[in-house]
Amino acid sequence: SVLRPGAVAAPEDWLAASDAFVLPSHAEGLPNVFLEAMASGTPAVLARSTSLPEVGGDAAHYFSPGDVGELAAVVTDLLDDDGARLALAQAGLERSASFTWDASARATAGIYSSLVG
Repeated sequence: SVLRPGAVAAPEDWLAASDAFVLPSHAEGLPNVFLEAMASGTPAVLARSTSLPEVGGDAAHYFSPGDVGELAAVVTDLLDDDGARLALAQAGLERSASFTWDASARATAGIYSSLVG
């Protein structure tokens, strides 16, 4: 079932309490929301499009965007397998740890530095 709570005071609490986070997007750049889910220990199920597989790596399960049957199968398989869900949650925690604002700032500064010499 889908719970529609309206406004949520602490969204990170909802992410941590979720069995899975699903992002069926067709167009994303760098979606912080699924990294936040991973950092909360929530396994991610992502569309196999744009930057999602690159950012999610092996720490997410994927489906073809627009394929509702495949999405349902991936989510059902994950929810039915406690071991797989726990392993994916752990992989997400590890993967999301490499995406920090500090690391992003250092990488951006390095690019600027290389451009100006």
